[in-house]
Amino acid sequence: MKKVFLFLSLILLAFGSCTYTKVEVPAKEDTCDTISYANDIVPIMTANCTGCHGSGFSSGDFTTYAAIKLRADNGVLKNRIVTQRDMPPAPATMPDSLRTIINCWISQGAPNN
Repeated sequence: MKKVFLFLSLILLAFGSCTYTKVEVPAKEDTCDTISYANDIVPIMTANCTGCHGSGFSSGDFTTYAAIKLRADNGVLKNRIVTQRDMPPAPATMPDSLRTIINCWISQGAPNN
């Protein structure tokens, strides 16, 4: 009986001395903080939008900041590209990563940075 008690005491002592350290995973840098009109939005618009929405296009000229900002401020840009996802129209496609960049830029107030 003493041997069993000694054995159980050693096991409890061994497990009782174990510690657990919680490791914090560093938060990812907020990708929205690094979005820039000049570096991110202009190339996306040039590659995906200005083929149709060029200078003088009746439903949106996406060749200038002012024109794009107007569509960002009135909700049309987010609605068509991010929410409805019908722009650019089929068969063209825009990756989700680019839609996310546009959404981040709009959520920042669509700055001219």
